[in-house]
Amino acid sequence: MPDSYFEELCAEAQRVRGASPGQFRVVNCSRFNGEATILGESATLEAAKEAARAAAKPLEPVYVYDDTGALVFAAEVS
Repeated sequence: MPDSYFEELCAEAQRVRGASPGQFRVVNCSRFNGEATILGESATLEAAKEAARAAAKPLEPVYVYDDTGALVFAAEVS
């Protein structure tokens, strides 16, 4: 169990960002409350980008992370 709120945030960020091996994770992030929701995973970056673009809403950007947890794409609607 994490010792501090900061450690909890770090653990949650890693859970959300880390896709399965060889996959790309699509994550919705609310600017209202900061919650992140995993929308799914795709085998290709292009499919993940397409899913992110389709799911993005005003004030709710959608991000794509690779299996190392690195951000590889961001879809935002102004």
